[in-house]
Amino acid sequence: RNLYITGTANIDSLVADTADVNGGTVDGVTIGGVTPGDATFNTMTATTVNATTINASNFYESSNSPTFNIGASTFTCDANTASLFYCSHNATGNIEFIFTNVPASGSVYSATIIHNYYGASPRTGTSTYPGTTLWPNGTQPAEPGPGESDLITLFTYDGGTTWYAGLSGINMS
Repeated sequence: RNLYITGTANIDSLVADTADVNGGTVDGVTIGGVTPGDATFNTMTATTVNATTINASNFYESSNSPTFNIGASTFTCDANTASLFYCSHNATGNIEFIFTNVPASGSVYSATIIHNYYGASPRTGTSTYPGTTLWPNGTQPAEPGPGESDLITLFTYDGGTTWYAGLSGINMS
């Protein structure tokens, strides 16, 4: 069954597999105009999204806090709030990446860490990752060098007991 509306309609509730909205407003935001509007949605699910820019607070989390720029630090990655984490620092000591709120066993969770080291001299510390982290050939990659950004991708399907990790980008400059 198809519903076609020409003109103005007030809909209190709509459940649909597909919605094609070519104009008008949603919560006061103009849709289909010459200048796109900004909107905030509590939940949005889409099969395909064609967009120039997507700003999603539950996608990206970062730490550039001055308290992080010390000798040894913990970087907490909250699985409830993000799947992409930006860790930019000049800490020369050890860094421990901790994941919290990881979905229970049977659900897959993946995350990517952009590990940026902006220190002037090579790091003397190492990074540690959660629980049992398995790397290709059993070898954790080297730390990013001065001015480098590395991409580390991890996933788990058993609630964070075992993580599968890999270096998905090295010296992304």
